[in-house]
Amino acid sequence: MLHVSERKQLYRFLAQLFVYPDQDLLASLCRGEADVAARLIDLEAPPLFSQNNLLELSPDNSSEPPDYLATELEFLYYLVEQEEEALHRRDVEEARDKSLKQKMFISELLNPWVSIFCRRVEQDHAAHPLYRWGCRLLERFCSLEREWIERLH
Repeated sequence: MLHVSERKQLYRFLAQLFVYPDQDLLASLCRGEADVAARLIDLEAPPLFSQNNLLELSPDNSSEPPDYLATELEFLYYLVEQEEEALHRRDVEEARDKSLKQKMFISELLNPWVSIFCRRVEQDHAAHPLYRWGCRLLERFCSLEREWIERLH
């Protein structure tokens, strides 16, 4: 089972990965954050990528709204961060409340559709290899989160 700080790290990285590609994502990849995320859940390393190829997917000044998946992952990052802060304060009741909110959000809003999304990206041969890998990372992490949820009760 992943530690709360590892879960937080994975949610932050996944949220960043599924937002439109930008310089922040490139910096994260160059710092090896994808490799760390892969090791946390025992997944193969991410594919090699070309900086130019990755940034050609979408312009930084796109008028499209932020990706819904990234928004959900950012919210879960926030909840896990709140849980971690409560644990540092030894506020068990607050930490449990944040855990239960995560459980509800994951069960009701993320899990029902994330596998379908990931399958579609994996099957799309035009999808960038980094995003196909990201979907494998996301699916594996969601599987671990389902196990975590089952242990909450």
